[in-house]
Amino acid sequence: MMSRTADALPLVGSDSEYLQDAIPHPADRVLVPRLVFRISAFMPAAIRAFDQAVTWTEIISGLLRMQLLTDFLRRLLDKKAIDDETYMQIHLEGNQAINGRAKDPFSVVMDALEKIGLSRSSLKLDLEMAVANSSVISYLLVGRPETILIDDRERVAEQLKALEGQ
Repeated sequence: MMSRTADALPLVGSDSEYLQDAIPHPADRVLVPRLVFRISAFMPAAIRAFDQAVTWTEIISGLLRMQLLTDFLRRLLDKKAIDDETYMQIHLEGNQAINGRAKDPFSVVMDALEKIGLSRSSLKLDLEMAVANSSVISYLLVGRPETILIDDRERVAEQLKALEGQ
């Protein structure tokens, strides 16, 4: 039986189930719209920016990292360790690190939070708690999602023309 998340995949062009809930939960109502947004808005921009196709694994891992970033920063906000302005600033830096393909995006986030005076050891504990309480740990990639590439039609057409000309 497919999960609610997997039920949405055909709507965005998938003919297979590659994302499964390990434990179905109400967070699906947030994940599916974020996934559709990521595919419809972010992916075309990423393909143009990097001038290459993006793998399904990159789409989903970026989606889950962004959710974890939000959960982590909301935890800090709730504890009053950061204010709204800092939340927005660090979220933007984290977004750029995650979606800009930084090797360790959460190090970028931790460094930025350290610069404003928070201790790394305390931040690590907060991040661990955010992971433990986040819905992201409920999602798994199954199958061979690295074989799914998302690309721009114009880029593919240019690549095909180049191959035909060889």
